[in-house]
Amino acid sequence: MSNKNKYLIICSVLFLIGVLFEIYFEFFYPPVGYIIKIAFRLILSLGTFLLFYQVSKSKILRGLIFILFSVFFCVSLWTICEGSSWGSEFVVIGAGVPSGLISGVLFLISNYYYFKLDEKKEYKVLKQSIFYFLILLTVSVLFRYGGDWYYGVFQS
Repeated sequence: MSNKNKYLIICSVLFLIGVLFEIYFEFFYPPVGYIIKIAFRLILSLGTFLLFYQVSKSKILRGLIFILFSVFFCVSLWTICEGSSWGSEFVVIGAGVPSGLISGVLFLISNYYYFKLDEKKEYKVLKQSIFYFLILLTVSVLFRYGGDWYYGVFQS
């Protein structure tokens, strides 16, 4: 087994540990201390960053810049949509930043798997742009109207 595969396995295990404990502490055992939550969120962040680094090696700076611009773009769209009412800044930051992060990461993952395998080079940028905006629209609508779906499904 090569070193790259070993690092990918280690990063994937760190990521899965962070995700599983985050789900467990959020939904099944909420009264846990903040220190433990922060520790597992740091493990999740470290696993995600290392996994991203192992997959993109030389293109990591380009990917991080794309995610940063995705966050700025999504925050600006949320600012335009929310207007200037009381508390809109909290909504813009609270929903714009995570939806920009999630849509940027989902686009990079789908771009790596879908568009890398695509043989045709014509209209590639147009396809990527439309796909990114569909992901952004879906994630933003889920953040805007999704609300507390877990409570709505299981507690009603």
